[in-house]
Amino acid sequence: MLAVIITSLFFACKKDDTVEPPKPAGGITGVWVGEYDYYDGETSYYYCFDIKSDGTMKEISYTHEVAGEGTWTLSGNTFTATYKSTGAAGKIYSVKATFDVNAKKLSGSWGKGNNTDTGDWYMIKK
Repeated sequence: MLAVIITSLFFACKKDDTVEPPKPAGGITGVWVGEYDYYDGETSYYYCFDIKSDGTMKEISYTHEVAGEGTWTLSGNTFTATYKSTGAAGKIYSVKATFDVNAKKLSGSWGKGNNTDTGDWYMIKK
């Protein structure tokens, strides 16, 4: 009887080998709103991303329409994304930013194609 109890306890305490799926990058997913400008710095424009946990994102226009779609990554506190505008020209844009988890802020540079040399941008999480 003692052997049965010990065996039962051994199997009852066995470690669970299931692996949990990775959780979304803490705090980066959601809607972000801010501004972008060109390096001349004369005018700022509305800028908004809807960042999804599956690695996709959308640029949202000031009229709340989808203006672009693409993908993003977060490595440490460096956020990068590439997206294609939904307009007739279908231009490709790239962004790179520092993610400040405490301030809930993204700030960095943006550009056309694979470059991020056209201007600055920032966003705050809503």
